[in-house]
Amino acid sequence: MHVWKDKMQRVRQNNSGAARGVLTALLGCASFFVAMGVAQTGFADGRPKPTANAYSISIAGCLTGTGTATFDGTTLSITGTVTDDNGNKGSFNVTGLKVDAKNHFSGTGTAMGDTLKIGGRLDPVASKETALRTDRLVCTFKFTAKDLHGRVAGFVPVDPAVAPPKKDPTPEARVS
Repeated sequence: MHVWKDKMQRVRQNNSGAARGVLTALLGCASFFVAMGVAQTGFADGRPKPTANAYSISIAGCLTGTGTATFDGTTLSITGTVTDDNGNKGSFNVTGLKVDAKNHFSGTGTAMGDTLKIGGRLDPVASKETALRTDRLVCTFKFTAKDLHGRVAGFVPVDPAVAPPKKDPTPEARVS
């Protein structure tokens, strides 16, 4: 028993500085990642990850209309009813858009029976955001066979009873 005790004491004496150094480095790294928001967001630059949501969208440009966009956590689909400049009505459909690590997407779809290219991004709201209250979607589209283009913009509808109150950025902004 005495021999074991001596060996353990020597191990503690020899490795205590190294163990403390490793522990300090691990705690430092953990503190850094928490401070950068990686533990909460998953991105080193502090951007939040988009979550699965349904967006209410508006379509403008060579087509006008409304619809919905659905993000399931990895892919995005956009559908809507549109009207062209001549008053013709039709559908706007884009499915299976992969959202990358920077929240961008691109692909092809159809509108009014013609093929279009689309590209854009999802803008999730950061937890510390004071001005924005909901996730957004923005993108542009262009018909492949025509020189016509437009934009799609959307947001996740917020129930005022559930949403956090909007904070004034400065006390001076309040009007008495």
